[in-house]
Amino acid sequence: MFDATLAARQASHWTPEELSTELGLPKSSGMINLVFSYQGGPSDVIMASGSIDQTKSYVFEIIMKGVGKSIATLLKDWDVSNGNDTMISLLNLDEKGQDFWVTLFFDGGQYKLPVHLKAGGSTTFNISETIMLQQPDSDGHKIPPATLHGTAVLSAASPDPQWVNVGVSIGIFNVSTATCGGHCPYCANFTAFRVQADQGTAPVGQDTQFSSWALSSSGGWVDYTLQSTWFSSNIQVAQPSGSTVGAFTGVSPGSFAAEAFATLPAGSDTCPDYCDTMDWDASANGTITPRIDSISPAQGAAGAITSVTISGQGFGTSASISAGSNVSASITSINDTQIHANFTVSSSASGGNQSVSVTASGESSNTLNFYVQIPSSLSIVSGTDSTASEAQCTFTSGGQQFTGCGVTRSFTYQVNDQAGNAVQSAGLQVWDSFGTVSPNPLNIGGFNTTCTPANTGPCGVTTNSAGQFAELALSVCSTVCLSNGVCVTGGPSVVNQTWHVGTGSITQNISYYCQKVLVNGN
Repeated sequence: MFDATLAARQASHWTPEELSTELGLPKSSGMINLVFSYQGGPSDVIMASGSIDQTKSYVFEIIMKGVGKSIATLLKDWDVSNGNDTMISLLNLDEKGQDFWVTLFFDGGQYKLPVHLKAGGSTTFNISETIMLQQPDSDGHKIPPATLHGTAVLSAASPDPQWVNVGVSIGIFNVSTATCGGHCPYCANFTAFRVQADQGTAPVGQDTQFSSWALSSSGGWVDYTLQSTWFSSNIQVAQPSGSTVGAFTGVSPGSFAAEAFATLPAGSDTCPDYCDTMDWDASANGTITPRIDSISPAQGAAGAITSVTISGQGFGTSASISAGSNVSASITSINDTQIHANFTVSSSASGGNQSVSVTASGESSNTLNFYVQIPSSLSIVSGTDSTASEAQCTFTSGGQQFTGCGVTRSFTYQVNDQAGNAVQSAGLQVWDSFGTVSPNPLNIGGFNTTCTPANTGPCGVTTNSAGQFAELALSVCSTVCLSNGVCVTGGPSVVNQTWHVGTGSITQNISYYCQKVLVNGN
């Protein structure tokens, strides 16, 4: 490196020998790359370079070109016809090593030539030699030997757009005619910039995803997400993710704009201008919604009130609940992560899943199911079932007292829904009624029912918090069961007992024997 000072309108000239002396270079007959820099405006200094032969005759101009970073450099045409050849020279201007692709395009395909240059390193290659070697590239492509013309593009060895800092020179020469002409590479430029929402809506605590795209001068959109700088128009709603470029993490329900800023090559077709740049910005709208993680309990009986807890994020303090058809929701307390509410399920509600959502700041959450239970069957609670041994008993019929034998069975019923799951709802009205006894070998008559008079209800008897109620006594006392003062076996007399539980009616088949009582055969 050496410094030179030029006065106004002063010109200076260096021969190769003078330049080597100034730079302290050894005497060399090879190729060197020269990089000049100066302080001043873009047109303050005019530079020119040319080649001379051993007779000091001028041979051809060496095009001097401004250098700087670029996304891609278009090397224009290359030619290997009629004795021509094309030579490409590359100089790494960066302070660290760089990897490049020189992609050679030709009629029918393309060939990707990898180049690695250390800091300050350079290389030169001829297109004809590349064709002659017939080495497949990383994609298995070759340039057919008969290929004579094409174009070339220099870019970073990356599937994503990357800035490269490289000096490029390209020339077409002909040994037979002793001619050589330089080509001026020019920069790939971009003419538009946009942002699109790949996933524009997400619940609080999760990520939306956006991408940015630049329109190249060749007409294709290039993914520029990783090279963009991202901002949120409303950080109270969404903030840039700390782990994924273009992602925004929901903070609270609402809307925001995902904004991307990028510096893109503006391009220039005129030598020796360097690659200009232009700043672009664009945005796309996103939405953050509340999030429901769970509803507990996630089921409740028709005709009953179920107290539920909805857990999640982004509820705020003034959210509302939609709980589906014929289910009304009344909030009793609320904070940002939890809602306590009473679900009142109409007696006319259809059984099965109802979709529950929460709306906060005008945005609706995801939905979770609340299962409406219809009392559909009864089961005997384990450990509650007992039957007394057959013994003598008395009963009154038509004002006359009779002596017979019989048993009494008592237990606790569990109310189950249409899917066979326990209905754990307190306060469901419970009462029973009996049908006609048939057959009736024990000649039994009236029955003890929940309410008085028999076969009427409701009368204030309800299920407990577990959805259970007591069958206090299924009793039989029959003279048929007493013979010569001794209790004997006999039966059964069969009757249907219908339990009315909440909105459901459940029929149990009761079989009375002298020594036992069976419910649905058990």
